[in-house]
Amino acid sequence: MSVELVEAIKHQINQLTPQEQGEIEQYLHERKKPNGAPPQLSPEIAERERKRRLRAEWLKTHQDEYAGLYVALDGDRLLGAGKNYPEAFEAAKRAGVKDPYVGFVYPANYEGYMGGWA
Repeated sequence: MSVELVEAIKHQINQLTPQEQGEIEQYLHERKKPNGAPPQLSPEIAERERKRRLRAEWLKTHQDEYAGLYVALDGDRLLGAGKNYPEAFEAAKRAGVKDPYVGFVYPANYEGYMGGWA
């Protein structure tokens, strides 16, 4: 692999959120495990993974209830919801959570749109 490619990958990783960087870190860590043995995650990564799983379950369970809104979560604890990102993030700040997950809840039937010619 060329030095230029490695540097380009590092640059792209630096543009990711801390959460996304953690997912890359976990992926690379899992690739190192010998003969399919379970990875030994650092406590910080293990906690992020635990919260990610709780968050995913919460989003699946409450998708219909919060569809079309932004939600702020700490694991499976709802910190607040709003019509836009700043509203949800403010609710998280008021709850005292410094690094919340804030994201848009898509309706169950959402198919996405990539643009282009019809």
